Amino acid sequence: MIVRESLARDLARLIIWYPVRLLIGLLPVRTSFALFRIFGFLNFRIMKNKALRTNIQRGLPNISAAELDNVVKTYLQNHYIDRLHIFTYPKLRISRNLQKICSIEGTEHLDAALQNGKGAIVVLGHYGPIQLPLFHLGKAGYPIVQVGLPTDEGLSLIGRKVAFRLRLVYEAMIPARILPANNFLRPLFRHLGNNGVVMMNIDPAGGGKWIGRMTRHPFMGYNIPFPVGPELLATKTKASVLPLSIHRVYSNRYVFRLHPPDTLLSEQTSESITSQLVKWYEQQVLKDPGLWHFWDEFEPGKLI
Repeated sequence: MIVRESLARDLARLIIWYPVRLLIGLLPVRTSFALFRIFGFLNFRIMKNKALRTNIQRGLPNISAAELDNVVKTYLQNHYIDRLHIFTYPKLRISRNLQKICSIEGTEHLDAALQNGKGAIVVLGHYGPIQLPLFHLGKAGYPIVQVGLPTDEGLSLIGRKVAFRLRLVYEAMIPARILPANNFLRPLFRHLGNNGVVMMNIDPAGGGKWIGRMTRHPFMGYNIPFPVGPELLATKTKASVLPLSIHRVYSNRYVFRLHPPDTLLSEQTSESITSQLVKWYEQQVLKDPGLWHFWDEFEPGKLI
């Protein structure tokens, strides 16, 4: 979600990162996720979100008024869950409470890929609470690194010294390394060479950040840029590419599904790996479009 820096924004940050964060530390995990959803619902009720509605209608021109309301509400609820669920990291344990909010299916496909000794590349989009699969796979013992782009560029003093600083503290609790996408990625080749797992995004970083090579592909009726990093890395290392999808099964629970590469990425086609991934990803987004992060950027001059 794109936000503008302002005094009101900084006041909200102070509330979220101090009393709210401390409260989450005392609440059960599922109650915390319910609270995040309430924040999104209040945003939905209070704010008009006209630009967001216009962008969603641009990508989903046949959507009804009731469906549009549901997508907007889901989008806002997902935003708060995605941004604030890190407050639950200190108490998340597979043996205790992690399964109450998420589970992973298809790890047998990842295990089979690793048997080849070339490593594996897990790809997912900015869709749903995207750091939870990384957290879960790390807790399950997989040697995993993620390519990301943490930045405090354009933030206010409070944004940098409070929100960004504390976010890095919580993200450091993820049992995985996060490598900056704008640095030389020799460590990725080394990690795959050691039969490790690399997690990368199908879609761009958002916020106008175009890191690395991009190619445009049809998506929601428009040609938008997608990174070719996963394809290039797979081509050079012979690592398997496993798409990961995220599904809401209850209001506050998710299933992460690892898909076998041979059923989704066919070598019998002239299409590139990136093109195949984009087509697959578009179908995933259409199943629950409110979980996609970039509706606020789906307009000319930004993603389009």
